[in-house]
Amino acid sequence: MRKHLAFYLGILFFLIFSICGAMAQTFPPPPCCPHDPIGDSLVGGTPLLQAKLVVSNQTLQAAGLTRDQLLNTISGTFFPDKKVDLIIVSKQMVSKPVFVNSTWTVMATEQTMYYTTARSSITTDYLNAVTEIGLTDGSTWIKISFQDSTLEPN
Repeated sequence: MRKHLAFYLGILFFLIFSICGAMAQTFPPPPCCPHDPIGDSLVGGTPLLQAKLVVSNQTLQAAGLTRDQLLNTISGTFFPDKKVDLIIVSKQMVSKPVFVNSTWTVMATEQTMYYTTARSSITTDYLNAVTEIGLTDGSTWIKISFQDSTLEPN
């Protein structure tokens, strides 16, 4: 009887570990930040992209504005009297199998994920380091891209 019990317990543990291993391969790893992903599309209540702004770092510096002050101005203009959160734009390269010319191959593609977070949870250093960020009230959002100006020769 003890041989059968040990055998069944061994099979039970084997099944539990194999199922857990399969689930780890099936589900994607958690994102880098503990924020809520909002996805790329409008499915499931994703905010609608209202505007895209491109801001020059040199123009901000010449105007004497910080990025935080700029975000306060934009949120006051586009979202008056509303609670505004930040949207973190995360881009990463992902290898995916693709069927090309009757053969399977692996291609690298860029995957973009969007995460919402409270403005108070972002430090000034992080805000100064990003090139893209967004502001949202939950129903619409504004994408802000920061770039360096280049002088074009005449």
